[in-house]
Amino acid sequence: MSKITTLAAALVVIALTITVAAYSGGAQAAAQEDVQVSVQDDSQEDAPCLDSLTAQDIATPEIVDGVAQIRLGVYPEGFRPLVFVVERGTDFVISFDYDAELTPPVNGEFILYFTQLRGVMDLTMNTRTPELHADGNLTIENLSGSLRAFVNVVDDISNFDAEAVLNTAQNYISMPGG
Repeated sequence: MSKITTLAAALVVIALTITVAAYSGGAQAAAQEDVQVSVQDDSQEDAPCLDSLTAQDIATPEIVDGVAQIRLGVYPEGFRPLVFVVERGTDFVISFDYDAELTPPVNGEFILYFTQLRGVMDLTMNTRTPELHADGNLTIENLSGSLRAFVNVVDDISNFDAEAVLNTAQNYISMPGG
């Protein structure tokens, strides 16, 4: 990797960190240690289609030390799960799990855009966001649109309308082939 490419990638990560910190009201930097959360390895399944999702497909984060941990699997077919809910006012981080051999980055496919935050992250440089604060819904996607996920902010994570969450997700993102 050339020095210019390395410098550009580092600047992208710094820009995301600054953007996210400003958005989350100056939230503390993400913890350096990785939180272990189990992820089901379903890489052999077909990519989920947003139109065919049900209430059981909506994921909720695990809370560790007061911070919601969102873990997204990255597969050639797309992210899994596609839709997460987070309770309003909760601090959260998003970690991206992928096997570089199964899902190699091609043509910038691992440059992720956090649309509502106006932030960018390169998965080849960093696989965990800084700590975010759940103030509004969040769309995550790559340039080609082959990787897309949605974080829906709800008032009460223990009692939310799954159909409304799915409808909101469909309004925010439309999956290729969906």
